[in-house]
Amino acid sequence: MARHLLLIILFYSFQEINLQDLSQPKVTVSPPMITETDSVTLTCQTPPSVIVSQCDFYIANQKASKDVSCVLTLTGTELLKMAHVTLPAEVEVRCFYTVQIGAINSMSADSDTTTITVNNLLPPQLRVNPPVITETDSVTLNCQIPSSVSVTGCYFRIFREKPAKLFSCLKTLTGNELLSLMRKSSPASVEVTCFYLSSHQSPESNMSSITIHSPPPELSVNPPVITETDSVTLTCQTPSSVLVAECFLNFISTKTAKEVSCLHTMTGTELLSMTHQSSPAEVAVTCYYTLKNKGQYRSPQSKAIHISIQTPPPELTVNPPVITETDSVTLTCQTHSSVSVAECFLYFTSPKTAKEVSCLHTMTGTELLSMTHQSSPAEVEVTCYHTLKNKGQYRSPQSKVIHISIQSPHERITTITQIMPTSSDTIGSSTSALLPVTTLKPTSQLSKWKLLVAAPACGATVGIIVLGVALVCAKRRSGKRFHNRSQANVTGDFVCMIDRGQSLPAGNAEMYTGGDCPAGFKQLNRRGPQNEDVNPDIYHVYSTILEEPAASDQKDFTYSTIQTQCNTTF
Repeated sequence: MARHLLLIILFYSFQEINLQDLSQPKVTVSPPMITETDSVTLTCQTPPSVIVSQCDFYIANQKASKDVSCVLTLTGTELLKMAHVTLPAEVEVRCFYTVQIGAINSMSADSDTTTITVNNLLPPQLRVNPPVITETDSVTLNCQIPSSVSVTGCYFRIFREKPAKLFSCLKTLTGNELLSLMRKSSPASVEVTCFYLSSHQSPESNMSSITIHSPPPELSVNPPVITETDSVTLTCQTPSSVLVAECFLNFISTKTAKEVSCLHTMTGTELLSMTHQSSPAEVAVTCYYTLKNKGQYRSPQSKAIHISIQTPPPELTVNPPVITETDSVTLTCQTHSSVSVAECFLYFTSPKTAKEVSCLHTMTGTELLSMTHQSSPAEVEVTCYHTLKNKGQYRSPQSKVIHISIQSPHERITTITQIMPTSSDTIGSSTSALLPVTTLKPTSQLSKWKLLVAAPACGATVGIIVLGVALVCAKRRSGKRFHNRSQANVTGDFVCMIDRGQSLPAGNAEMYTGGDCPAGFKQLNRRGPQNEDVNPDIYHVYSTILEEPAASDQKDFTYSTIQTQCNTTF
């Protein structure tokens, strides 16, 4: 008997311990806001480890009728009646459950309280656009009320602040204004709801979140167009109001980011490597920054900047740089070995015209003058560029400007030599003078000069031989000087010779017999005192020519033998 009593006591003690371990239920309502005619479902959620015999609901501290089910559905009117309230109303609901073990019913603790809003006004719908802004951006709050309701304003509850702010139902605020209402700084997140007033306050709208970022940086590049070997400086300009930790470059094509200093320099080759491209290419890049003491926060990205990476420019050379109209010049457009060239082009800066040519091209001076609509003498400015195979309309950068000088046609002037006696012939002897005369082939209309050549004669008479020689001189040779050697006294009239160190005149240099000589000429006596010997080596006239005559010109010498009889004796 005592054994049975002990078993009964142990059994009930065990049951009491299990009853004390019953978990608290949770009550849920759906939807939490209804009108009088709407329905709401109440659910008392119990632990899955127990077998529940029934659930009970308390509505506004009034116990609802018993129901074996843990799910209860009521209309708004029924809730108002059970809570003994009128519209609008907020009805609190809680629940508990019962577990039967043997002959004992054990009740759980009450759940937490949940509120059901009963209102004959429909709640508005809140729309925010855009949901993500910066401090200087604006966001539009649109509290959409039912069409059957007419109100002059709406109330916005920002960050659950009380009281709500009265604005127009369509309100625009900046990020800074929202931060001021919250008494926060960016970056921040704002939760907003709205409601309206008619006969009474409407239910609150859905909750919308607005994210306010720090201002985006501004990315600039200098220069925006480079070649592979050039460098570009990227500046990620951050706002002065933020404390920046790091800056990042974001390459759009590969969606990769590179941590850099906020002022960073890269070569074209590095940019091409980062984006897995080859020149010519265009690299699109943005930048953003992180903040100190803000964890993983990332600023908005800057606007995209495009960097054009071109192939290296070609190098243009000309040979020779100075030509005449009939001469030819070779233009070499030397391209980079890393590119596959399709065509080369010569570009004349005046006028701005381009000519497709081979990369090694020869042109005459006449062709160059025709291309540039000029006449000689002239200077032609030209550059070159190239196109690439399989690159469409791509054009390389232009080479540096090269100047080609095109001169007027001129002839090569050879040395004129006067052969005079070299031995001291006695006066009265028979003397021969051998005078080589250069035959010139003029190639343009140039000035003709007459050269005065004096040959010694016998006795008192000095033979004067004037040879009219057509000397064709280029304008560049107008600086050549003719010199006379030291003279002896000669009797009689005088002749005019070019003075030492004087340039030849542009017109004809005539021989004068009497009177004064023109400027630039020197007066020489034809006759000297009869009792003075005449130096046979006088009046040597010669021209100093800076360049040697062409080999083909050597055969143009014509020799004339002049013999003079000396019949006068002294």
